[in-house]
Amino acid sequence: MKIDISYLTSPQTWFSRFPISSRIITSNLLGNRHFNVHFTEQIPLICYTKAFNIWKTKYRDMITGKDPYDIFVTGTDISYGRFPLFYIFTGALDNIILENIKTEIVFLTANTVLDFRIAKILLKDKRKVVMGGSATMIYEPHEIRTMLSHMGVEAEAKDNLIIVSGYVDLKTDLYDIFSKWVDKTLTENDFSTFWDCTEDGFMDYVKIYRKLFGTNLNGLMTSKCWYGKCRFCTYGCLPKVDFIDDVSVQRVIDHFKTLRKNYESNNIFFNDSYMVNTPYNKEVLMGLTEEGFEVSIYTGVKLLNNKKYLNFVNEVNMGRLCIGIESLSNYALDYINKGYNFSDIARMIEGLKDNLNPSITPIFLIMCDLPVSSIRRIRTMYRALYYMRHELASAGIGNGVGCQFNLSPLRHYPKTNLIDGEILRHAHNRKDLMGILGLYEYFHEKLGINIDEVRNTNVLNQPMHRYLPDGEQIKSDIYYVDEKFIKDIVEWKFPQGF
Repeated sequence: MKIDISYLTSPQTWFSRFPISSRIITSNLLGNRHFNVHFTEQIPLICYTKAFNIWKTKYRDMITGKDPYDIFVTGTDISYGRFPLFYIFTGALDNIILENIKTEIVFLTANTVLDFRIAKILLKDKRKVVMGGSATMIYEPHEIRTMLSHMGVEAEAKDNLIIVSGYVDLKTDLYDIFSKWVDKTLTENDFSTFWDCTEDGFMDYVKIYRKLFGTNLNGLMTSKCWYGKCRFCTYGCLPKVDFIDDVSVQRVIDHFKTLRKNYESNNIFFNDSYMVNTPYNKEVLMGLTEEGFEVSIYTGVKLLNNKKYLNFVNEVNMGRLCIGIESLSNYALDYINKGYNFSDIARMIEGLKDNLNPSITPIFLIMCDLPVSSIRRIRTMYRALYYMRHELASAGIGNGVGCQFNLSPLRHYPKTNLIDGEILRHAHNRKDLMGILGLYEYFHEKLGINIDEVRNTNVLNQPMHRYLPDGEQIKSDIYYVDEKFIKDIVEWKFPQGF
């Protein structure tokens, strides 16, 4: 007997890249004769088109100075482009989801705890939910159900929800899992089948999205960060996966050539936490650029301070380098255990000015609202970012643009090391928690979770606020930065004639 299911992917995954997960799951579901699959491309389409109009207005208001701060306090994250967060936070997505799902069973891939709100509204509507996605590899099934129970769907989460944790590949028998209706942890995989997944059930959405924004094909060679010690990150919870084990270089290149035809996109963004310099990686990346692809990667300060690594970047002729520097403050960098300090960042900037191919654009990822020692340090850091961009521009980097910045507020999701573990166990007063910004109250206000009821369950963290070392409570960084600097930092600039 065939099972009718709707496949709903987290709206958070659809902001500037075509996610790998939708290709893998689409290929798996369509290849299984036991499923009648209904894709829900209308949901991200409506979400993004509506949110884009809001974002566009707010961006214009900020750049013109009409309302320079509003975007940073409404949850739209202007410079990071995560428009669906606005709709998840406010609940405006609820009716859109229910109106566009026609089946009783829904396969939901959850990216973060924010997506649990989607599970909540589906369960309240008497739907049966199969939850997969990266969130299920970060949180145990009992933790997910505890959070959902505090969102008012305890009974539904017990009877009408199964949680599938682990990676789905082309050979995973999802029909068997759906039929048995019990939680499942996937431990056996053939990751080489990843390179055979080139179909996408959200292609109608892709065609519309491509008219609004530049797009990237997501790629991934390994899923584990080589450093893995940053205290704000949940990557440490994810299993280590090597997608290129026994996979030829040509097979990888052919995979992206097929995707280029399907998606009509020439841009590839590798999601590896850090793209390291190995003979295999170099051969793949050079093969792709020789085929006419623009390739972008994540990299880091320590790697870019290595002359051999810079030569590797230049030789491959990357398009963009995403560099998560997070902060210029030694106080903040030490607190989050980033593994380097401001002098390392300064040395990296000098190396980029002197040695980076000018056609390559660095994109610096900045985490707002990290721990700080003083308000003066906040102002100093954003002023330094402003001058960093103009120094790189003067050196011709990024075809004269210098660099771009992505600013994203620090979000304390449950089970991040920054607020779990030793620091909470040994904290006796608010000064011991200096610099920590809490949960923004959105767990209570936006997700419907009563923090006071949950705070002692060890599932959600105790809510906190950000304080200076002297105990003074402070606001978000953006409130303290000169308008001239913040407007320049958040504005995406393009080479003349772009």
